[in-house]
Amino acid sequence: MWLQTQTIHHPKPDDPQQNIDNHIVEVVFGTEDDAEVVAGRLAIDYLDWTRTKFSSGDILQIADADSGGWEGLCAVTLDLHQSEPKIRDDFDVQDCVHGFGFIYEACFHSSLRPLQPFIIDAVCRMFPKESLIFTLDDCTDLSPTERAELGFRRVATTNYQFRPNMLRTEYDPSSDEPDSVTVPEDAEDYLDEYWL
Repeated sequence: MWLQTQTIHHPKPDDPQQNIDNHIVEVVFGTEDDAEVVAGRLAIDYLDWTRTKFSSGDILQIADADSGGWEGLCAVTLDLHQSEPKIRDDFDVQDCVHGFGFIYEACFHSSLRPLQPFIIDAVCRMFPKESLIFTLDDCTDLSPTERAELGFRRVATTNYQFRPNMLRTEYDPSSDEPDSVTVPEDAEDYLDEYWL
């Protein structure tokens, strides 16, 4: 098993939405006859705060320009009443966050169900340690217990979950064996039918 990514990154954004890097992560398995089968796919956006000095107005423009859940995510995460955006005090991570990731779509063939925590953890680890990774309650098909083991916490009174990448989690990936999973050759057909 391996993760294959496609990324759109604008080194010099000239539009608010171009500050958000778009990533499509595909979960690929090799078959016995050396073919490749894509059995899972995730869409994750990443906003790197270190690229430029953002004001609260800039963040609102970026969030508003995006058609996904960024506007809601920023509204529940940031205190935007100051000139510079600040993570709400109750998140307890203000000084060490350099960016936000947002997993807004995930689709897995049913053969990957035992590996979904492993895959979500690996995708989160692709982003800087100084990041908060967000998702929605129903996006990853993980149980509340699985999300908690991966370090996800609920943002109070919302359907957002966040994972402080800088903190240790209860999840231990060493017990998972990705190569022990058999993925059918038609797994990608399933993804193509149900993706976005």
